[in-house]
Amino acid sequence: MRGHSVSRYSLCHLIALALALAIGISSTAAADRLTPSEIHPRASQVIGELLSRYHYRDESIDDALSEAVYDAYFEALDPDRYYFLEADIQAFRHRADQLDDELR
Repeated sequence: MRGHSVSRYSLCHLIALALALAIGISSTAAADRLTPSEIHPRASQVIGELLSRYHYRDESIDDALSEAVYDAYFEALDPDRYYFLEADIQAFRHRADQLDDELR
């Protein structure tokens, strides 16, 4: 009986490893296909203009808003600070005030 549970345990690990490898391989293949299309720059401009004109909060899209979005984004991704180190967040800090520029 005990030998049977060990083989089942090993089989579960083997299946988990196979799934992890399959997911890892497929995610790297998908990442290679992620390239911006020709319409993305214009689409981001249109989105920025629509937000500036028609959003219910009359808030200008500027560096202050970009930094607030940056902070909220990382807070939403890792609210309990389990995944990102401070160094990881600081590595992106130079882009914190550039979101508004990307929407223009």
